[in-house]
Amino acid sequence: TGHLSDQVARCFGFSYGPLKLQYSVEESPRGTGGALRLANSQVDTDSVLVLNGDSFCEVDLAGFWRAHVERRAKASMVLHYQEDTRRFGRVTMMPDSRLENFLEKGDLVRPGWINAGIYLLPKAWIEAIPEGREVSLERDLLPGWLAGGIYGYPSSGRFIDIGTPESFAQAGEFFAGDRRLAP
Repeated sequence: TGHLSDQVARCFGFSYGPLKLQYSVEESPRGTGGALRLANSQVDTDSVLVLNGDSFCEVDLAGFWRAHVERRAKASMVLHYQEDTRRFGRVTMMPDSRLENFLEKGDLVRPGWINAGIYLLPKAWIEAIPEGREVSLERDLLPGWLAGGIYGYPSSGRFIDIGTPESFAQAGEFFAGDRRLAP
C-alpha cells in the first residue's frame, strides 16, 4: 500500500473471510513493478497472483490457474476485449495464446484485447526487479518479459478501470447490488 496505507489497513484489517491479509507499505512511490519487488519478501510460492488495485475484471481464477499450469507457462495475463482500446493500448496474441506484443495507446478507435491487470508471475522474475526505485510493471517490465513466454487468458466478464475521474464516478453503479463482494 502507498497513499493512505494506514486507512487501507484500518478498513480491511488482517483478514477477509477466510483469507489472511498482509500489507507491504511503500514509504515513497515505487511504481507497480517497484511495489511488487518490495512485497516479494512476503511471498513463499513459486507463482504469484498479482492484481492491479485500480481495476476489476470478472474472471474464473481457478480456470486461469488451470490454463497457466496446463500450458506450463512461466507467466500468464488475463485479457479483456474492449471495443475501444484508446485508453488502454492493445495486446496481440499468437494462435497458441502466447502474447506477441503490447501496442501503445492511440487516437484511433480500435477493438482488441487489453491487459486486465491480473497476472500469474514467477517469483524469480519479481526478485529480478531492481530494488529501491520506481519501476513500471506495464512499461518497464512486461515488454521485456514477452520473450520469456507470457500467455493470455481471455475473460468475457465485466471490467472496470477506475483510473480516470469519469470511470471512478461509474464504480458505484458498476458494483451496486453485487453481493459477491461482501465477506
